[in-house]
Amino acid sequence: MKNTIIIILLLLIVGSGYGQTLPRCYSYDAAGNRTSKSVNCIVARIDVVQDDAAAFEQTENRSISERKVAVYPNPSTGQIRIQVSGFSPATLWSLTSMTGTAVLPDQALITADYDLSHLPAGTYYMRWIDGKKPEVVSIIIINE
Repeated sequence: MKNTIIIILLLLIVGSGYGQTLPRCYSYDAAGNRTSKSVNCIVARIDVVQDDAAAFEQTENRSISERKVAVYPNPSTGQIRIQVSGFSPATLWSLTSMTGTAVLPDQALITADYDLSHLPAGTYYMRWIDGKKPEVVSIIIINE
């Protein structure tokens, strides 16, 4: 009798562990409540052929993500370097104060050194438009 109980317990433990490794599929109602669970799932991979417009959109998104802007040192006493990659020289940026006043309007977004030591200490915002999305980097100027 004792051996039978031990065997049943071992089968329950091993059986429950085996059930944990199988993939489970759930079905949900319109409100998001789980209504059923199934252990025997069929998982299929379907490759979809893209049209040219979708391929172009992926390429455009990839090129936008490869664009980079680095401002250093930040915080700075006024001498900063703006290093960019992946942007057209026609892309413009401006530096505004916290109140929105343009401090440096419409500068070409290229790698260059800038002297901002004439500005009072505070936080300034470097703004540019990347495609249709506006981007902002904070630049902090401190007094020595």
